[in-house]
Amino acid sequence: MEVFDCGYTVATPGELKDVPANARILTIDLNGRSAGALLEFRDLVKYADLTHLRIQTTPVLRRPDQFEEDPHEVLDILRPPPGLHVLWITTDVAVSDRNMALLAKCTGLHSIILDAQLVSPAVVRALRGVPALTHLDVGVRERVRVSETTTYDFDRPPRLEVYGEVLEALSGIPSLRSAGVQLVHWSPASTVLFAKQTAIVALESATIDDAALQLVASNNTSLKALHLSNNHAMSDVGLQALHRLPKLQELHVAGCSNVGLHGFQDICNVKTLQLLDISCSETDYTYEGQELLTHYPRAPFASPRGAEYDNRFAWNSKKGEQNLKGFERLKELRVLRMAGHCYVDGKFLAELTSCVPQLEELDLSGVARNPHRPDSLADNALFIWQGEDAIQALTRLSSLRVLRLDRLLIGRDLDSGRQFYAHAPVNDVVLQALATMKTLESVSLVGATDISAAALGGLSKLPKIGDLNVSGCQIAGGLAAALRPFTELTKLTALGAIVDTVDVEAILKMSKLTHLDAAGPVSLTDSLLKKLVAMPGLESVAINCKDCTRDEVLNLASLRALKHLTLSLKLEDPSAFRREFEKRRPDIRLCLVPLA
Repeated sequence: MEVFDCGYTVATPGELKDVPANARILTIDLNGRSAGALLEFRDLVKYADLTHLRIQTTPVLRRPDQFEEDPHEVLDILRPPPGLHVLWITTDVAVSDRNMALLAKCTGLHSIILDAQLVSPAVVRALRGVPALTHLDVGVRERVRVSETTTYDFDRPPRLEVYGEVLEALSGIPSLRSAGVQLVHWSPASTVLFAKQTAIVALESATIDDAALQLVASNNTSLKALHLSNNHAMSDVGLQALHRLPKLQELHVAGCSNVGLHGFQDICNVKTLQLLDISCSETDYTYEGQELLTHYPRAPFASPRGAEYDNRFAWNSKKGEQNLKGFERLKELRVLRMAGHCYVDGKFLAELTSCVPQLEELDLSGVARNPHRPDSLADNALFIWQGEDAIQALTRLSSLRVLRLDRLLIGRDLDSGRQFYAHAPVNDVVLQALATMKTLESVSLVGATDISAAALGGLSKLPKIGDLNVSGCQIAGGLAAALRPFTELTKLTALGAIVDTVDVEAILKMSKLTHLDAAGPVSLTDSLLKKLVAMPGLESVAINCKDCTRDEVLNLASLRALKHLTLSLKLEDPSAFRREFEKRRPDIRLCLVPLA
């Protein structure tokens, strides 16, 4: 799948006049509006050279309750050029038969991402005439970033339902290598046909049940990746089919509420696994409309049922100790994600690290919940690991490169809005131990509240440290003091951790930075922005420029290495600013977050 790294981004029809007719990459950002706004764009027929088209809605500007179904024919309006290679439609609007009939004429397409819930099997069959099509995701649902005041509808069902006839139609696309579908209304015959006639190596499904999973595994032994997160139709029975997948390297079963002890043993029998995600829930990160501070779990773990999930795994029981030894069979495992599990203490970590000492990435975000009140959502559900046992266990991972110890939001009182957290037990003692792990390259400590500047600064002694996430951290002694020793850091994420311009000045002295995410309530000044412009290596930047003048903000275009720029600022005419900026640097991906 290709990534849109550069090109032209337009938010209003007037901005199209600044896009040359030979443009290859174009993003239409609806900026919080419904797909009906596309009527203003009419068609793109003049862009004969267009190869990449994305239609999106800026997620920071919308909440889930603002989404509405839109009857407009998205692609019928735009008339996609016949030379299109990649099409992404990541708005919350389903395309229909008229849309897909137009798409089938784009014979050069090799990647399509859209919501096809209104498409009939007959029109899906038309895609068989697209010989280069290798990736097709017909179950897109926009992952929306919202502020902490937003109320989620955790019980909202999946929107896409792929019927057996549609699945059978997809089976006739012989070039497919990666597919994203949600198998709701399926038939055994169509599922077998789909599995047999496609060479898919990555299947993404949120609603496949036991019988369908067994049929797919029996008829497509070339699968390398299975994405089944938040799938409540699948149980341990379905996972028995995993042994039929000799090439499976990646398995995602985060938030699967009916998977337990027996299913975990079947997972551990897949000796080819390199990545395993058994987190309690798939999560989103947010902070005041920005990315990466707290987790919003999807159903059913917006309630104390997260503890029931651990009880099924039984990490804290005698059976659980035997169950944990299943990890020993995963000799190829390099990435393990188990955010949100309770009963993770020193004893657990000692056993885990002895079973999989080869781990290179480990996610233990929000693992510590009160073991005496496992169903409690109390704010003080802080359970520090069993001291030196846990710390010594972690330090035995001699190949570990990436470690996540984030705070995890496990629930919300929808009446009062009160939030309940599980806290990763990070304190100065833990940081001092991490400072001895010479292989660490990336550390995430989102939401840590019991750390000092001296202990955090100690991580700068790690010879390979290049990525640090301190979003939402409360640091005794201040962020500026903590960051001063980091002279070799290349990536810093500090959403909500910056409290004044002193912190910003410390960041701007980190000359090796290539990626900086410092969005939040503290705005840069013109003088600080000039220092930022003097950092030539920056490739990705997210900052608050509310107090900066327009001319100084436009000077960011002089950063020659810059590819991605997210700006929070006050603008009377955002479209005019965007046009002026992209005239200077059309290759930069620009995202504007208007502030009141």
